[in-house]
Amino acid sequence: MAASYPTSIKSFPAKANGDYVLLTDVTDLELEVVALETALKTGPTALASASLSGATASEAVFTNSTKELVSNSITGSGNVVMSASPTLTGTIAAAAATFSVPLIVASGGTGLATLTDKNVLIGAGTGTVAGVAPGSSGNVLTSDGTDWASSAAPAASSVAFPATQVASADANTLDDYEEGTWTPVLAGNGGVSGQTYATQAGNYVKVGRHVIAGGTLNISATGTLTTYLVIKGLPFTSGGGNHSGGMQFTRISSFVICVNIGGVVNNSLTQSEIRFRAAASSVDSQMTSANLDATTGVYMEFVINYIANA
Repeated sequence: MAASYPTSIKSFPAKANGDYVLLTDVTDLELEVVALETALKTGPTALASASLSGATASEAVFTNSTKELVSNSITGSGNVVMSASPTLTGTIAAAAATFSVPLIVASGGTGLATLTDKNVLIGAGTGTVAGVAPGSSGNVLTSDGTDWASSAAPAASSVAFPATQVASADANTLDDYEEGTWTPVLAGNGGVSGQTYATQAGNYVKVGRHVIAGGTLNISATGTLTTYLVIKGLPFTSGGGNHSGGMQFTRISSFVICVNIGGVVNNSLTQSEIRFRAAASSVDSQMTSANLDATTGVYMEFVINYIANA
């Protein structure tokens, strides 16, 4: 019996128990079975033995624009897995890429065919990268706020502090240095009047909060000095505790004889009170005008060390 594929799905009527099977049904069933058997046995063999007119031996096969199978030559080595999301395995080796023009900055290049030896590269947005040459030995890269240049390093110079102190709460930060002059005044804490001076001069150095103020007074006439004597006019207000500093005399004249004479700077003031100790006393006292043995020609040189409030 020749095998042929059925043109449609055969329909076999249902049979009740005891019904006869028609000969035509048996024939149709036999034809379908034989056709399937033949296709299973000859189909793969026929495909395996078939040749493709557009294919070349040992080359990959792809479909062309008309959906025919054609060959395509692949060179190089390495394993490539073709899928919707390809995964590359093995080692991909290739020759160095060569471009006919320099690779632009937007694509990760510099826009230059070559880079000058030892230049520092300066970005230019999407434009070609610029370069700054080293210049002279010892030069440094400096900015003018807009561009960079190779410039000579600045010469050694002094450390400059701003005219107005920028105070710092950090105990380890030096936030001020200042030098200047001041005008000392011998006065009574309760008031002074009628004084004249032959010399009235002072200078100071302030490092952080530490103030060293020196002064010279040559008093032609003491005038009226009320209550105890003080040196007024310190360049900075004192601070840092009840006693912020002290005063030492280096030369004096027209004072009564005493064991020692000095002074103390109290907190939050711009003056130092003059204190002394009499020969027969074990404590120091505030000096008054009564302790001066003259009202003219009183001379003193002194240094006051104290802590400023800022």
